[in-house]
Amino acid sequence: MTTYAASSHERAPGPAAAEDILDGLRQIIAAATTLTDRFQARIPGMEGAALTPFALHEIARAGRRGMPQVEVARILRMSPSSATRLIDALESNGVVRRQAHPNDRRVNQIVLTVVGKALVDDMLAEAARQAAPAGLDRQAVDDFRTRLSRFCAIVG
Repeated sequence: MTTYAASSHERAPGPAAAEDILDGLRQIIAAATTLTDRFQARIPGMEGAALTPFALHEIARAGRRGMPQVEVARILRMSPSSATRLIDALESNGVVRRQAHPNDRRVNQIVLTVVGKALVDDMLAEAARQAAPAGLDRQAVDDFRTRLSRFCAIVG
């Protein structure tokens, strides 16, 4: 029988490990909130809106084909009418534009404008600048994502 002694960096499962997990999640939420606040401050009238940099990043990843407006609402976890108001504000600030779906003109696809793409690029560049001094190389980020994905799958 092999016994395992937890090191100071690795605790055995139980209440202490659960507290560490909750503390880690709190830190992730705080960092996401700070990133969101900084990002919103770059778009006039967006302070306090439900906009997240993550949603614009997903729209950017959708590329020229865009993302259906209902999908934007789902990502932001808001009602379609609330998402419509937010997209109206983003559109009036030149961050996104609506375009008709090529196969169903009743569906609005949301696409980043040049201004929106620049905002997303700035956000990614800022994240890279902050990661470098923290010693977060590609391997560290990949390890973090893998572990976080496994945790999210369990909590799920």
